[in-house]
Amino acid sequence: MCWAVPGKVIRVEGLKACVDLGGVEQEVITTIDVKPGDYVMVHAGIIIEKIKEKEAKELMKSFAELYVEFAVQDGVPREKAEKEIFEKMKSLFD
Repeated sequence: MCWAVPGKVIRVEGLKACVDLGGVEQEVITTIDVKPGDYVMVHAGIIIEKIKEKEAKELMKSFAELYVEFAVQDGVPREKAEKEIFEKMKSLFD
């Protein structure tokens, strides 16, 4: 199974865009009109659609919660996992 992930466009140069994917900046391909500050869904290195900010933040929160649950299952204290993931993803929640 493959997932698309939400992110925030940082900059655009031609058909390439730099997108913040939860604290990780990734250069991706875009075939749709995007600009810095837009929220998008990225799949396999390609922006596949623009989404609303509220939807992006809800999706990122869900991904963060999944991360925390997996970390806890691996023995990481919940508070440490929450602090770690929300700090990494802070730029998307501002």
